[in-house]
Amino acid sequence: MLPADRRAWEEIRRREIAAILIGEPHHDPEMMAAEKSFLSSAFSHGARVLVIEYPRSHQSELDRFLRNPTYKNLAWAIAGERTPEQLGKSPRERAAAIEEIAARHEAVGEKNRKKIEALALTSAEIAAATATVEKYRLWEAADRIGYRVIGGDLGPERGIDGHGHRVSHPTIEETFRYRWSPYGMRERNEALADTIATAFHSHGLTIAIVGAAHAGFLPEERLDPQAPSPNTYPGLNFLLADRFGLSSLAIVRSRVSRQGYLAQIGLRILSPDHSRESLDGQTKILLQQDPFRVLADDPSRPLESALPQALEKQKESAAPVVLQPPTPQPQPGVFFNRR
Repeated sequence: MLPADRRAWEEIRRREIAAILIGEPHHDPEMMAAEKSFLSSAFSHGARVLVIEYPRSHQSELDRFLRNPTYKNLAWAIAGERTPEQLGKSPRERAAAIEEIAARHEAVGEKNRKKIEALALTSAEIAAATATVEKYRLWEAADRIGYRVIGGDLGPERGIDGHGHRVSHPTIEETFRYRWSPYGMRERNEALADTIATAFHSHGLTIAIVGAAHAGFLPEERLDPQAPSPNTYPGLNFLLADRFGLSSLAIVRSRVSRQGYLAQIGLRILSPDHSRESLDGQTKILLQQDPFRVLADDPSRPLESALPQALEKQKESAAPVVLQPPTPQPQPGVFFNRR
């Protein structure tokens, strides 16, 4: 460990930092390898809880996988992240979906070429399944290190229609619309902040791995740099400080690897028309809107090396600021009706 990194951990203890947020490009095996290394180091410095972007209402499925990481249990845990539309409504449809999820991820996870060919998976679908297996293996590794792995997100049962109104049985599109709306980000960050605060008060220093857009110190973060003021949401670091009086750090990455890019296409998060270069550029511009996040985009450097700068940025974020008049808080229906 470099002397600067050692001093950073000492400073984290001295300043009673409650949480370190790692903001990732989702489904990126390169990022997950960096996170695994960071988790090992953080555990040696006292971290004992890992909060993840997994539905807290399905913690039992996650725990079952962590206790017995078979592909069948992996399939049940993955099902906890999916909508009824994806799984089917009848018990028979759901059972068939679980079998298909297990078969697909076992074929890819074990690199069984014959089974992969039999499933006729595209390169993007293979990348998506690979990234999903790696994500759960990361969580399993954290559990083996000694972390209590806790889901802190809201579940897939929440959605909003094209007019921004809540729907009781959302489609995949309506679920994604909710998750990536300022309204959805606000509610999800509130849930994550509550989980992180509870974990800290019970076990001390907590690590959270979330999407990079969740992390942030501003009361008005944006998914679109040009979004007007009402179409914003509070950053997760802001909520931890404002609601719970807790100090936290944010280390984020805007750059996605080629495999991570293919995985996002396979998971239908991205369109194939959206180039990797433009994705990286747009994400970097978005993340730089918050000056207190620390970008750790060099894959050759460990995430731990960003801790000294993250500590400085956290100190700057806590400095007195000139308060602006409060803006109206968004309600369902606002975001998709605005022109």
